[in-house]
Amino acid sequence: MKPILRALCAAIFACAGAFVGFAQPVALTGIVSSQAEGAMEGVLVSAKKAGGTVTVTVVSDRAGRYAYTTSQLAPGEYELSIRATGYEMAGPKLTVTIGKGKSQANIRLQNAQDLTFQLTDAEWLMSMPGTQDQKELIYENCVLCHTLTPVMKSTYDAAGWKTTFQRMWHWASVSAIYKPVPSPVPQGAWRFGITETADLQATDEEYGTFLASINLSSKPRIDFDFKTLPRPKGEDTKVVITEYDLPRADAQPHDVVSDAEGIVWYTDYADGILGRLDPRTGKIEEYVNPLEKAGIAGGFHDIQLDVNGNPWLGRHEFNGFTM
Repeated sequence: MKPILRALCAAIFACAGAFVGFAQPVALTGIVSSQAEGAMEGVLVSAKKAGGTVTVTVVSDRAGRYAYTTSQLAPGEYELSIRATGYEMAGPKLTVTIGKGKSQANIRLQNAQDLTFQLTDAEWLMSMPGTQDQKELIYENCVLCHTLTPVMKSTYDAAGWKTTFQRMWHWASVSAIYKPVPSPVPQGAWRFGITETADLQATDEEYGTFLASINLSSKPRIDFDFKTLPRPKGEDTKVVITEYDLPRADAQPHDVVSDAEGIVWYTDYADGILGRLDPRTGKIEEYVNPLEKAGIAGGFHDIQLDVNGNPWLGRHEFNGFTM
């Protein structure tokens, strides 16, 4: 699973203000291009300092140019990565050293060898065959817990899916593929509005047959055409995105609020953990709530700040609330 759970994508989108026109000195710039397109607009270029925990992403403009200001990248060595569906970096990983002056690093892309690992859930749903009802079933019962890539690249036949469903129905919705959390209430029943076990099993069989018809259970590769979303253009490229790595590899940040001092507070969906992030320094502190009910997932589902700046948190699985 892509480590989106390892980073708090701080929706602290430092939008365009400092980016447009490069009012501040430029620390790093370059052109993103490929043989297929030449200069490429709308490519996400990310820079992460060696040994650091903060990733800063900018987007290439119409001329294929990306740029970071001195306020966005401090001096040091950075590894660059990209996001452009259908493409990957040509050659080995690209590292650059930021010093006192402006650094230059052009990025050359080539066609991706395996597009399946780049598709978003929306693109999988756009691409796969099936009725609207079947796709809504996938959306309601798969993508709320994990991405569709492991589903589509699985080799389960209809019987294998039925066995898998019976196991997953007893996991809480806070579960991840590598971190299942038992639930005191079977999830399948309320998701389908079903109360009879026989009816639930019948739904499992129909659903499993459909998934087995589009995954890799009977063929060596995906046999339908991929439909992808367009890259950003024009004004949509004028954005800066900052991500902060969280201390735990299995973290599930769910809700985020910012207080009057600009401190970001976040909850964990699977565990009773409240986090505090100072975006100015990248420092993160996490607090564990010991008040959990036995047999019920202890994660949080919401966070609000009262007039005094105190965080109030809703407990998941009807477990209560915490201040």
